[in-house]
Amino acid sequence: MNLNTLAAEEADYKSGSLPVALYPNVMRREKDGKQTFYARPIIRKHLSMEDIASDMVVEGVNGGMTREQIVSIWKNINCAVLDRVANSCSVDTGLCLCSKGNSVRPQIANIRDLESGEDGILTPGGFLEITGSNLTIAGKDESVGLYFESEDNPDNTAVLGVKKMGTNSPSKLACVVPATLAAGSYRIKIVTQFMNSKVQRKKPLTFVHDTPLTVISA
Repeated sequence: MNLNTLAAEEADYKSGSLPVALYPNVMRREKDGKQTFYARPIIRKHLSMEDIASDMVVEGVNGGMTREQIVSIWKNINCAVLDRVANSCSVDTGLCLCSKGNSVRPQIANIRDLESGEDGILTPGGFLEITGSNLTIAGKDESVGLYFESEDNPDNTAVLGVKKMGTNSPSKLACVVPATLAAGSYRIKIVTQFMNSKVQRKKPLTFVHDTPLTVISA
């Protein structure tokens, strides 16, 4: 199979000739002052999995599947792998070992009630700003949203859907606090299918912030 179908120039594999660049071996130079180099293949073109699917169709190794079907299967596999990694598993794909580095789970760094100017407070009808990472609320599941969960009475819990969010990005969420919240203690809960810009989770992920917030007046 020719994986360079989409490349501008064909690489000469038969003679063993590949386009490479030489990079100085810094560790060797620091050790004894001598200069050595190591070779690294020059990247001539960046490909996506969509491009690889096209290669498979062109070379006839697609098993009767269309390019779109191959990409769909790849996205499902990728989503499943990321779900496992997000739950502290390592996955050997045969090409690389995927493990948890920066978490793909929501992480809340700060919750700021702009109405009162204080942390730890919720003002019904006021503006709320949440900062952190992986905060994007997205997905078609009906459970997706930003929840204000009452610790005193579950019936007082309120939820805002995606369309009610003023800002909805990986680093920031901003919204108007539901005016219906009764006085009491609440926790912020995020339910989302967001994984990254191209892939969404099949099943929604639920994240509950550790620190309770207080509604001091309805």
